[in-house]
Amino acid sequence: QPGSARVALMRADLLRQTGRVEDAVAALEPLRKGPEGDRMTLLQAQMLLQDQKGARAIPLVEEILKRKPDLREATMLLLVAYALGGQPDKAEALAKSALDRKVLNSMEIVGVYLQSGDVERATRLLETVVAAPAPAAEAVATLAMIYTATGQKPKAEALRDQQVAAA
Repeated sequence: QPGSARVALMRADLLRQTGRVEDAVAALEPLRKGPEGDRMTLLQAQMLLQDQKGARAIPLVEEILKRKPDLREATMLLLVAYALGGQPDKAEALAKSALDRKVLNSMEIVGVYLQSGDVERATRLLETVVAAPAPAAEAVATLAMIYTATGQKPKAEALRDQQVAAA
């Protein structure tokens, strides 16, 4: 019933907007068995993450990735859940796998690391990206910004000089 699915989605959104995330997640539960099941599961996980309930979101996303390991949205949600949920080693392993399989790009992963406050991992990944031939300008600029923000101005200046010389 497409109509009842639409009603359930609207109800879940209204519940979420009024701060009743648990009820919103529960409202989507019946839709997980339908043709849009994976999408509903990811929506539930996203709501839980936004409500700082990453521990509940993780198994939902892992369930999907077991069946669809290259699903970009699920990979990104799980990376966010691990990074924000204090599981940096799991986040790093997933990030490496996602990069190797080209599911996510390095700047998406850097964004998640920075969002979670893991400047060290973001810096290490950016240093690897910038060391490669012809790095993206966004990666160079982001690394320079991190260096400057963390009091490493000489490194930022050296990076700038290196880019000027390469141009």
